[in-house]
Amino acid sequence: MQDHDYHLPTVERAPLPPHERSWRHPSELAADTREAIRTERPSAPTRVAAMLGGTAAITLFGVAVLTLTPTADDGPSATGASPIQRLVAVALTSPPTTLPARGPGAVGPAPLGPLATAIGSGSIAVLPSRAVVEMLRNEPLREPLGQVPRIDVVARTDVTVAPTIVVTLRTGATTVATVVDAGDGDGLAILRLDGHDGDGLAISEAAPADGDIVTLLTDDPISVEWPDTEALDPSSVPDGTAVVDGDGELVGVYVGAGTDAETDPGRLVSIDHAVVAGAASPD
Repeated sequence: MQDHDYHLPTVERAPLPPHERSWRHPSELAADTREAIRTERPSAPTRVAAMLGGTAAITLFGVAVLTLTPTADDGPSATGASPIQRLVAVALTSPPTTLPARGPGAVGPAPLGPLATAIGSGSIAVLPSRAVVEMLRNEPLREPLGQVPRIDVVARTDVTVAPTIVVTLRTGATTVATVVDAGDGDGLAILRLDGHDGDGLAISEAAPADGDIVTLLTDDPISVEWPDTEALDPSSVPDGTAVVDGDGELVGVYVGAGTDAETDPGRLVSIDHAVVAGAASPD
């Protein structure tokens, strides 16, 4: 058998493993250093310093939260009030909104929405009953109908209404009003105006007769025969517009059309002098 010589020039020797040689390659030294650093546990002083730093950060955060959070004493006085009371508080503290006066010769756009007409000394006003209920339904801050208190409300309908609302007067000013008589749903509601210092219209002693010429106090006053409303454009006559006779005394109020103008058109509703006088008199 022929012997094989593995020490030929073309055959290189295999590298020695680390445990058979006394020298080390630089890459091997770097690997050993990294492994030593990775497995080394932090010293006790380092761990204590980290814990103290974290505790201090949490404490500072808590102090900042307590300092910036308002207390009950710092909040508004209406915090615990009902939605209606909050609405009234906002109305009382907000600057009044005044639009051009309405009546003969008035210039300027009419206020939007239903109009309340102040009568007599100005402490009492009338507004269509349906408009009062609709205003409450459209008010986002109002409580559910069944939960609204009925303080100072003499209701002649099964519809529960809140005692206090914010209304726009015929003059264009806004004010807070208390519902004294909710009306019968199709007629007029009687309101007590809070803080109103202006005079109202005088009520005519005599009710208008069919065919009498009356005037609606819109921006451009419109004269019609009582109680004809066919010539009126509902879009230009606000709900609650005052109706006066030839002497300028209040004889009625325009009640706007319902959701179906064909079956529920706008109409003129006369003022019940006795009912208004009873509501205005103190108990």
